[in-house]
Amino acid sequence: MRKIKFLILATMLATIAGAAFAAAPAYYLRAQTVRGSQNATGPSCVLTSTYKTGEQIVFLAEVYDTATGEVVTPDQAKQLGMKVTAKLESGKTVDLEYGQHPHSGEPKIWMWAGAFTIPPVYPTGIFKYTLEATDANGNTATWAPLQQDYPGGYATLITVEKR
Repeated sequence: MRKIKFLILATMLATIAGAAFAAAPAYYLRAQTVRGSQNATGPSCVLTSTYKTGEQIVFLAEVYDTATGEVVTPDQAKQLGMKVTAKLESGKTVDLEYGQHPHSGEPKIWMWAGAFTIPPVYPTGIFKYTLEATDANGNTATWAPLQQDYPGGYATLITVEKR
């Protein structure tokens, strides 16, 4: 009787674990933002959390395959029909392109990159966005800055008026 109970329990746990594994996302993203060169009020290509109106926010992302833990290569991205998009709270989207960075100098690494220039009339305050990777098979992964919806107004990115 104990053996039967053990077998039933083991079968149930294996079924649950298999279902959870099957539902695991195919990808995960690692991302950051840097100041672009357009209308920069400080050094470009530098991590920052505060941008002024008129400046450029550059979204940088790497997409990882969860099965291998490795970065999706340019050839794999092309075969998978992969696309990475920044989705802004305003409804605007920015398509990221896969290329080598930095454009000059070393070391060269492959990253998805796309830029958004903050219009002069853009609302100041918290700048909310997400990044989404999709492939031709319908697999998706979404990345969002930590705590951008925190009730106290904590944000990864803040826009301020250029003075």
